[in-house]
Amino acid sequence: MIRRRAKRNKSLVQLIGWSVLVCIVVGGLINYSSTTVVVMAEEPPAPVIESVEVIIEVEYDAAGIERLIRETFPEDPHTAVAIAKAESGLVSEAYNPEAHIGCNGSIGIFQIACVHTSNKESLKEVEVNIKKAREIYLKQGWSPWGAYTNGSYRKYL
Repeated sequence: MIRRRAKRNKSLVQLIGWSVLVCIVVGGLINYSSTTVVVMAEEPPAPVIESVEVIIEVEYDAAGIERLIRETFPEDPHTAVAIAKAESGLVSEAYNPEAHIGCNGSIGIFQIACVHTSNKESLKEVEVNIKKAREIYLKQGWSPWGAYTNGSYRKYL
């Protein structure tokens, strides 16, 4: 009888041992997977890029400005370049403080009056100024430019 109890006790000890081992392993797995979930939940979401804006600043020399003007005014490139030279000497930062109706001064290569835009500073940009000059030219011809009406552009032809 004593032997039986020992046998039973041995089996009971083995059963308890296996149970403890299983609990440790399962507990470790639960703890591991919990940790994994928590770590994943704490990571910030990956950023989503919907669009990218690339800004390339181009600096023009006088020849580059002339070429751009000729491309923008293909029907009258010589007059366009001559007017720009007479108005500003092809200097994009040129400013004439003479008052115009609705604003003070003219800006940039074609000396665009600030009434033609809501962003005066943008008129110092070569492409913006030439594009705006094109818009004005298509509506009114060359008459808005003093260099044209007074004939001073002719010395640059």
